[in-house]
Amino acid sequence: MTTKLQEGVYALMEQRSILIVDDQKDLCEMIETIFTNAGFTNLTIANTGAQALHLWSTLNPDMIILDVMLPDIDGFTILKDVRESSRIPILMLTARGEADSKFLGFENGADDYLTKPFLPKELLLRVQALMKRAYPNPNHIVHLAASTVDLDCAKVQCGNKTFTLTSKELLLFKKLYENVGRIVTTGSLCQTICGDYYWEGYESTLVTHIRHLRQKIEASPSTPQSLITTKGIGYRLYLKGEKP
Repeated sequence: MTTKLQEGVYALMEQRSILIVDDQKDLCEMIETIFTNAGFTNLTIANTGAQALHLWSTLNPDMIILDVMLPDIDGFTILKDVRESSRIPILMLTARGEADSKFLGFENGADDYLTKPFLPKELLLRVQALMKRAYPNPNHIVHLAASTVDLDCAKVQCGNKTFTLTSKELLLFKKLYENVGRIVTTGSLCQTICGDYYWEGYESTLVTHIRHLRQKIEASPSTPQSLITTKGIGYRLYLKGEKP
């Protein structure tokens, strides 16, 4: 199940531009289809090394999927040229059995290698992994009815007041946000705080943490609009514009 945090990460990745370089036009079309179906919209194809270098210099893509064997300029030359000025992620494609090519690619700055033929899902997952490493997710700002929460800085802005979340409050909030709109049970929240330790009997302490969290994110903690109790079960978080 995809969480709200993961959805944000993927949405940001899908805005990134990818240059696909391969002389096999049918393969390029297949790769383009794979990423289009996954939500990527900024895709460019080059079928020669010269096209690739031109597009690299004019478009400045965020990532390159680069074939080793091209009809004019080989992929290693393009790799070296890009690496003179950029550390963008580059995934090399090579024919099966070209072990020396793989080592040469890594020596010259390739981030990953994939051997043809490959599974579409594997290509997509490798590209997503490279993107996440190269472009760490920016600040997560969560908008609630009365406040905004910066997950990276553990800061809450509520009206003209700024609060800092404790480590346990931040853990609780992230758990609730990952399941926004759904009930998170008391037991699940206790486990979030306690980790693998035995958490039964921790429920009263959880109530205290919830109260302190409400004091920071709610305009009126006694009549919460964002962090709602489901009696006897757990808690549910609502974002700005959503109604309990």
